Amino acid sequence: MKVLHVLNAVSGGSAYSTFELIEQLKKQGIDSYLVCEKNGTQARRDEIKKMLGGKVIFLPLYRANDKIRTVLWKRPLLEMKLSLGTLRGHKFQAQLAQIVRDEKIDIVHTSTAVNTEGAILAQKMGLPHIWHIRELVGDDKHYQFGNHQKWVQTIEKQSAMIVANSNVTYDCIAPFMADTNKICTIPNAIDVQKFKPKTHTNSIDKKIVVGMVASLDARWKNHTLFVKIAGKLKTLSNVEFRIYGKIPPTTDAYWLELNALKKSLGLSDEQFKFMGHGTKPEVFWAEIDIMVHPNRFESFGRVFVEAMAAAIPVIGLNEGGALQMVRDGYNGFLVPENDIAYICDKIKLLTEDSALRQQLGNAGRVTVEQDFDMPILGKRIKALYEQILHSHSHK
Repeated sequence: MKVLHVLNAVSGGSAYSTFELIEQLKKQGIDSYLVCEKNGTQARRDEIKKMLGGKVIFLPLYRANDKIRTVLWKRPLLEMKLSLGTLRGHKFQAQLAQIVRDEKIDIVHTSTAVNTEGAILAQKMGLPHIWHIRELVGDDKHYQFGNHQKWVQTIEKQSAMIVANSNVTYDCIAPFMADTNKICTIPNAIDVQKFKPKTHTNSIDKKIVVGMVASLDARWKNHTLFVKIAGKLKTLSNVEFRIYGKIPPTTDAYWLELNALKKSLGLSDEQFKFMGHGTKPEVFWAEIDIMVHPNRFESFGRVFVEAMAAAIPVIGLNEGGALQMVRDGYNGFLVPENDIAYICDKIKLLTEDSALRQQLGNAGRVTVEQDFDMPILGKRIKALYEQILHSHSHK
């Protein structure tokens, strides 16, 4: 069996989940070819090319979602530029069709809501298409597609199956479908064995690190709330707050806002640090003792499962993707976004009690081993492929 994957980014949670899925599928006898949107650095693209044995092509791909994160006056210009550069997903269809023929592709698997090339290609080549939605979509969500109901009905027609990466993603789509037998939930996963479980202790020689892991060029991740939390807890002398993630250019407006907020709250560099993105995951998870992710727009939140795999207690908002993984009081805490005092109480509780951190962390590790380990995902995706190919062959 051979699968053509379509992906919208070279990095980020969805990208890493897709790369690891491709690796896992290979272990199960399924070969893959990747069509990826051309972004990121050349070094990163070369790394992916090496990882996939050259079975990848990087192209400008069309993004069908509304450009709500762009200032209003720029949106039509951006849409025009994208449409002209990609012909709304049609520009490279001949090239992609040749790849399908040369590689003898059986299924097209689009691993993002935003790109349309996979659906167009599958229809032209008479292949089954899976639309794997890894974003939180809807009129009040971070990814919007004009008329939401019409968009759902369109992707339903263009898919043999829609895969939602969480229950919350499923709930954004299923109510608008004509046939809910064409959607299923298969959560993202990681290779648990790549993460070493943490042993928690309290020591006067080492500060407790409360960390957030999210690129600083993504305003929607809600770093602002994390900085405000740090400001409320700055009297805790044994605690250090850190944000791990890509740091934008020094002139970036959001970066300037965060630094100004840090200064206004009286947070010193010893109390609060921006760590950048140079550290490998196995390094920063070894450094973090408590993970806080205050973002309500996550459809899943890979950082939750990574932290739990490392036996780190997690704190997430009681909405969005956190609901899929975080069980309040069992492997972490679910908190309301608008109650900073409550969030601070939970962090303070964890900083004072290493046994509680260990208890929640161990439970998190078990959760990931049982529900979010990559071999489990690989088997479910393989079974889905086989089901779809069987149905397709009998049409």
